[in-house]
Amino acid sequence: MTRPQNDRRSPWTSPLVAAAAVVGLVVLALAVVLGLLFIPRHDDHGDTASASATAATGGTLPPIVTTTAPGKTVTVTPVLPTIPASGAPTRRPSPDVSNTDGSGFLDGGPRCNTVTDGVVMVARTARSRIVICQVGVAGGLYYKGLADGGSVEIEFPARTATGFTAQNNGVTYDISPATLVISEAGSVLAVEPMLEYWSS
Repeated sequence: MTRPQNDRRSPWTSPLVAAAAVVGLVVLALAVVLGLLFIPRHDDHGDTASASATAATGGTLPPIVTTTAPGKTVTVTPVLPTIPASGAPTRRPSPDVSNTDGSGFLDGGPRCNTVTDGVVMVARTARSRIVICQVGVAGGLYYKGLADGGSVEIEFPARTATGFTAQNNGVTYDISPATLVISEAGSVLAVEPMLEYWSS
């Protein structure tokens, strides 16, 4: 008597398993290419200095060639951002308000948060000192004010026809070359004549 043969196929021959294997190989190849792009190469041939010089002036590194499968080659050419050659922040105009520099007040007044941020406006009244700083070279603005020992920092002040305006919890600070006007809900809380004002 003969036993009937089991007509079951191996699960490895299923089209779904084959498709999953192909997708897995593609993901693995992509991971290898991305890994080569983002892992720094350590050469003893002086290529590091060349790459640094290329990065400082903006441009591209030599292409990275990767073999992903037999007969398949991928070439990736990374593009680098322009970085100042010295690594120092871009020089900004210096304000002509006394005891200030490109980051704000030098004698106890408000200053920009980092050395890469620079002032776009500096103002002084008898009671208040104010800076408006720009994040990096082309980022957003923020307002920093100091009066009677109290300080405030406000994100995203806006340029106006006469200067700047900043709003914080219902309080509006309007800064112009003539005055600092502080108001709340339409009522003027203070008008401070400007002693010094500079804007880029």
